[in-house]
Amino acid sequence: MHSGFTRPDHRGHRLHGIGMFGALQAFTSRGAAGLISIVEADNTASLSSCARLGYRNFGHIIGLRIFGRQPSIGSRGCPRYRFQLRTAAERPSTQPTTVPGGEQLKAV
Repeated sequence: MHSGFTRPDHRGHRLHGIGMFGALQAFTSRGAAGLISIVEADNTASLSSCARLGYRNFGHIIGLRIFGRQPSIGSRGCPRYRFQLRTAAERPSTQPTTVPGGEQLKAV
């Protein structure tokens, strides 16, 4: 849903929520416990949509770019889901990762 465009005459019809609900149904029908979304802190429309869908906030990440370096800081809830920002060079292998609840995640 990143950088999706909605024509003006279709805005306000909760299309984000419909799309996210469809994605959630597809993943849970395959055995996933749920899905994790990244929403920028100033994107109030998406944050409201996620709240209506019953999402629960488990943490925050702050990404920086300083003198060519890209450090990030995650809040206390992020390690439980092994959630962190990485540069492309730091990207892990595509081997699945098991997280709490027994579901497996695969880096793409």
